[in-house]
Amino acid sequence: MVLIHASPEHVWLVNERISLSTTLSDNNRSFHVLPDVVSCDADNEYCILSFKRALIHGIWKAHIPFNSTLNANASTGFYLSETIETNQTSLHPAVLASTHFFPTSARTAFPCLDEPNLKSPFQLNIDLSNVLIDAGYSCASNAPLASLTRMPVESGPDLTRFIFQQTPRMSTYLLAYIISPFVQMQGQTRTGVTVSVLAPKSRASSGTIALSYGITHLDFYQETYGIAYPLSKLDLVAVPKISVGAMENWGCIFFQESTLLSDRHEDRSDAETAQAIASITAHELAHQWFGDLVTMRWWSDVWLNEGFATFMTYKAVDKAERTWKYSELFVSDTLERALELDGLERTHPVAATVNKSSEINSVFDALAYDKGASVIRMLEGWLDDVVSKAYFMNQIAAYLNTNAYSNADTLDLWAAFDRPSLNVSSVMDDWIRQPGFPVIVVKADEFGVGGFHVTQRRYGGTGNETWTVPLRMHLYGRSGVRVGGAWSRILGKNDLLELEDDTHIFLLNAGRTGFYRVLYPDWVWNLFADWASQGVFSDVDFAGLLSDSFALSFFGYLNQGQIPLLFVKALVHSQSPVVWKVALKKLNQLSRIVILDSSFGLLETFQRNVLDGFVADLSWTEQSQDKSLHHIRATLRASILRQALVVNHAPTVNQALDYFQTLKASWRETYLNQSARIACPKHLEGLVWDAGVMHGTDADFDFVLQTFTETLGNTTTTKLNRLLLRSLGMTHRGNQAARLLAHSLEAGWSRGDVASLLKQLAAGSGGYISVWKFIKAHWKDLIALWRNVDGDRENWISLNVALKEVVAAFVDFESVTDAETLFLGGSESGWFVPPGADAAVKEGLEVARKNIQWLRLNSGVIREWLWNET
Repeated sequence: MVLIHASPEHVWLVNERISLSTTLSDNNRSFHVLPDVVSCDADNEYCILSFKRALIHGIWKAHIPFNSTLNANASTGFYLSETIETNQTSLHPAVLASTHFFPTSARTAFPCLDEPNLKSPFQLNIDLSNVLIDAGYSCASNAPLASLTRMPVESGPDLTRFIFQQTPRMSTYLLAYIISPFVQMQGQTRTGVTVSVLAPKSRASSGTIALSYGITHLDFYQETYGIAYPLSKLDLVAVPKISVGAMENWGCIFFQESTLLSDRHEDRSDAETAQAIASITAHELAHQWFGDLVTMRWWSDVWLNEGFATFMTYKAVDKAERTWKYSELFVSDTLERALELDGLERTHPVAATVNKSSEINSVFDALAYDKGASVIRMLEGWLDDVVSKAYFMNQIAAYLNTNAYSNADTLDLWAAFDRPSLNVSSVMDDWIRQPGFPVIVVKADEFGVGGFHVTQRRYGGTGNETWTVPLRMHLYGRSGVRVGGAWSRILGKNDLLELEDDTHIFLLNAGRTGFYRVLYPDWVWNLFADWASQGVFSDVDFAGLLSDSFALSFFGYLNQGQIPLLFVKALVHSQSPVVWKVALKKLNQLSRIVILDSSFGLLETFQRNVLDGFVADLSWTEQSQDKSLHHIRATLRASILRQALVVNHAPTVNQALDYFQTLKASWRETYLNQSARIACPKHLEGLVWDAGVMHGTDADFDFVLQTFTETLGNTTTTKLNRLLLRSLGMTHRGNQAARLLAHSLEAGWSRGDVASLLKQLAAGSGGYISVWKFIKAHWKDLIALWRNVDGDRENWISLNVALKEVVAAFVDFESVTDAETLFLGGSESGWFVPPGADAAVKEGLEVARKNIQWLRLNSGVIREWLWNET
């Protein structure tokens, strides 16, 4: 029996059209064999060739008639899309054809052995009509172009054959080719590799930033790994339609246009745009080694690809832009996301089980990317302390060399770090195989008697999992002076670790390298909050303490509910991006919990006081003379000013409303004719629309809604329409929210827009009540919207995500009971539950119950503390 991956609808399942051929080495005799039975396994997408007699041992060629169509409605396989091109007088649409084979769509383009461990070199030829050649079309693929051959055709235009060099051995999902009228911008690395950006002619100059970072990152990775990039060229291609943000095809990386090109980002500052491009190019170039050169053996170890690429992104960008402090953002972005998701009861191990093709996409979640990267970072920090700073990267290079052009799994990675006195697998494997992570519990007498006693248990969940934990610590004197550098100890799975020191305080998880949270005694939390206000801790450690205090409080571990706010109070002394990004996220979580409580207004006043100095210093336009700080401040400005608007910070609101009145009078000239500008920086105009909705009159809201409706479906005002949708979702007035929700059922609204509105209204200061009433009253309308639309197949993912976030915002038992009855009550409820909705609602209810419990225990304490502070 021979198994070949091929989509059943594309293979001609006729025995006499399918054959195998081979040449015998002893007499050079060739012959063909027909299969006795040809069948398909639709679930696994196998074409099965069955033979009554065994085949002779040797190399066989399969001849399989195959037919496929270039589909303009697809975004996987080999498909059509459209971009905007320019000629001498005007812009016009241009059609192109490109591939996206990840994870199992190569089989829709040609029969193949379509699994990551079945690697092969590929030599690709593409025949292109000379009519297209004359119109400026060309081809690109993984390998460099070897030659062009003219091919006469008896009837019709001649063809040109693009003959590409053979690729290295690689997995099918990494094969790529594109036929387009794109132009190239080129540069070279220090080692002579040609790096190109391929983009529409009208936008080619917008690829300059990506080209610069592509060259810089490729040099960095070659130097860091000590392994040369194995191809002579690397193309960065701006594709108008692809189902992911970017795809790491070896030597020919495809990006969504919006992620690679620097124009058309009116909602982002130049600094934010550059940082986003630097990040995504670093991630995809890291894959040229982790994923392309060495590929996971099976999809269950996809974290090896994505975790490493995420981890290395921070190193590459930090090397390219030292003043950005980009590596610190690992803590506020990647680590924070992973801890939040993995702290839920309904999490899963990073190394997930994948049995068939339909299960592959489910393992590409934040755990594979973010927890995977966080575990790797923890391993690096531990090895830095117990071996040497160079050991981790030296062994990564050894791992890549050992498995080059082949495949590896998690145990192969751990083995690369082992040495006679160091069994890495025994420490690290549980972090990948088990769900969740530990909370490290520290007990200590306030007067230092008996030292510190350290144990662990699973954070949040009900499981009894334990881990071998590399603890990294800093030692402080009682006055707040740090003593010496970082040092490490291993906390065994069931150990009690005794740190016998009566005169010092231990900060665990120093540098925030560990994937765990730390629970201190109340007196230590209070002491650390005081030290944070004095600037004792690094920005990363301050952010870590802030994150842990909120998370532990929300999950019921802290006795004093005001402890997290003590760290927020210390923010008046910080302008660090990593600290503020964590703080804003946690404050918004807290605001959602107390939305119906009398402490809500006090919390807003408290936030205004904390924000006041930083907002005045940042302002709407840059005033600092220190240019080295401009990038960091630019990346923070929008989020700080938005928070100021949310909490009704008077100077910010007044300035935004002044801008709004100007914009209201001239929006057509500003956005349609582009003949007018307001004084506000363009990337902050979204905040101006926000202010009109949040703090303007009913007439202002009506104007924004009318402008949104007028621009809906207009391709020339798409960016404005997106800004307006976000701003409308910022309303905190129940009557406006109800009108807006009713409006969302009218023609022109997409499923994605409705889902975004549901999530934003539920998370905002308007609260979830209007949204939940709307969902219950109009459930049949929502179901109708999510069913077949314009030929699209049913896809409930966006609705389920919206449901999860709406339910997670509940802070009253009546709504919780409602959701349980409707979505988890079984068929007797008479309520249609889309596939996956029950799991989404369960996840949301887990968060809601914890928030309600927190509010019951802490409402009075928080209210009293805020009253005294404000």
